[in-house]
Amino acid sequence: MSRVIRISFEIKDIYNREDFRILYNRYMGETDNVELFIISEDTTAYINSVQAQLGIAEANVISCDDIDEKIEAIDDNNIDIHFDNLQSNIVDIEEDNTDVTCILVNQMTDYYGYDLSYVKEFERAIKEIIENT
Repeated sequence: MSRVIRISFEIKDIYNREDFRILYNRYMGETDNVELFIISEDTTAYINSVQAQLGIAEANVISCDDIDEKIEAIDDNNIDIHFDNLQSNIVDIEEDNTDVTCILVNQMTDYYGYDLSYVKEFERAIKEIIENT
């Protein structure tokens, strides 16, 4: 049995992207070896809407006032992979926690231009976690 991989994402400007929803459905939806979290600086009703739609446990939805609270939530919940929409957040999170793999969700394609680079980064991160378990 493989261990549960804990994945979080910032909801702002990420879940509304079709490519991220495809990635979610492909790797994170309806699987026993992934525990999903929303760790977000968004405080709108949208966060609750996505939580209900995805069936994420209420305890796994964390609304933060700032980056320091986001870093604390990632640390406290032993997140393995965190998706974010801001490079500055990724830098801050990785400076504080070397155990989490942060992935910037953007439109950049990989070297060959076949896939979005963040999708490839996610696939590499998952493979590395599985190999090191």
